[in-house]
Amino acid sequence: TYTRAPGCLPAIYVAEAVMAETAVKMGMNVDQFREMNFYTKGQVTPAGGVLTYWNMDTIWNQIQQTANYAQRRSAIADFNQSNRWVKKGMYLMPCKYGIEWGGTGFGALINVCSDGTVQLSHTGCEVGQGINTKVSQVLAMELGCDISLITVTSTNSQKVPHGVSTGGSITSELCSKAVIGAARKLNAKLQPIKNLFPDYTWTELIKVASDAQLGLQSRYWQLSVNRTTDPFQYNAYGAAIAETRVDILTGEVQVQRVDVLYDCGTSLNPAIDIGQVEGGFVQGMGLYMTEKLKYDESGNITTNGTWEYKPPSTKDIPIDFRVTLLSDAPNPAGVLSSKASGEPPMTLSASVYFAVKEAVQEARKSAGLSNSMVLPPPVSPNVVGVGAGTSIPLLTLS
Repeated sequence: TYTRAPGCLPAIYVAEAVMAETAVKMGMNVDQFREMNFYTKGQVTPAGGVLTYWNMDTIWNQIQQTANYAQRRSAIADFNQSNRWVKKGMYLMPCKYGIEWGGTGFGALINVCSDGTVQLSHTGCEVGQGINTKVSQVLAMELGCDISLITVTSTNSQKVPHGVSTGGSITSELCSKAVIGAARKLNAKLQPIKNLFPDYTWTELIKVASDAQLGLQSRYWQLSVNRTTDPFQYNAYGAAIAETRVDILTGEVQVQRVDVLYDCGTSLNPAIDIGQVEGGFVQGMGLYMTEKLKYDESGNITTNGTWEYKPPSTKDIPIDFRVTLLSDAPNPAGVLSSKASGEPPMTLSASVYFAVKEAVQEARKSAGLSNSMVLPPPVSPNVVGVGAGTSIPLLTLS
């Protein structure tokens, strides 16, 4: 968990906590307070960037409508009024996440065989994020060939050296950009043959090119330099609504429903990007809900196995999980108008923590305690029990 969205994940959580606590102290509605403090288009960020592209207002309003936020919040208030030992919480959270390209290099190598099959090598590592599928789609589109003819070879520095690390949620898009560069160089080589045989299929064109001893290899290096003002190439926006059910006696938490609306630009592959949103969100839930590092007196870690350390599992994910990509939102600064999809939605997982906190605050209200409390994440059952202020006198039957 700590190696994904490093720094940004806790920073966004802290900022969210400050906003929520400030709104409560001022006696204001948390949602309205945050909306009042949104950026506006054209504003300059602390990093020096001008927000020429801003659609958080659209996302904020749309997710509340599609998730029936107002009606469900009213129903939760009624539920909490009628139940003493089971409480529900609900939290709406926005996200603005800067995507940085600067100081990175990604390469691509294309080899076309005489039968029309294509071997593609790139500097990214496929680790389940779907990069090989995305680069294959991009290459098939650029060359005009069937995707079944493309094979992505294993990552190897003998083929494409000097690649930077796979990370930051930018590798898929920048390897795709390198593929576009290599494909267009190859298309330039093939253009004279295309002019002579405009009706030929891909395999027929390659047969002619091969017979003519045309070198059918192309290489491209995508270098992104550091920006002088705003470090971010673009910003990703999103919002999430989390609904939780908390057993105050046992501390058990059920994440009953999560709605996520994420701006992925024009997605290179919606199925992959929705999977990335879901996976990143659940990974972040581990940080806020179950994963805690513990050490003994000698400084040795004691949570070094799955018996003591609990990453999210099948029973921890949202029971009802609804992820939607914002439509009609092309990214003018992205590769083929797309946006990164891994780390930004991960930060929205803090919405689950705040929904649990709201439920615990409702329990404290029922117990006649103040709303002010410390609820340190991860909110394991014992943290919930302590935070709710449950004591022996409260358990006495009247």
